[in-house]
Amino acid sequence: MVYLIKSAYLDDNDNPKKCLKIGYAKNIDDRMIGYGTHNNLTVSLLKTIEGDLFFESLYHNFYN
Repeated sequence: MVYLIKSAYLDDNDNPKKCLKIGYAKNIDDRMIGYGTHNNLTVSLLKTIEGDLFFESLYHNFYN
């Protein structure tokens, strides 16, 4: 499953910054739990589509 997540992080001056993350996970529920555990700011799942690592790399190449 390929996913799009809206997340945030703190920059070097502790200012919150927004970001979008494209990724792949076999189990999206487990992946979201992992994001929630390791990110102390808000994480939101925006979209999922059927796909594999190949499709994830296509999206990364398209948006970079």
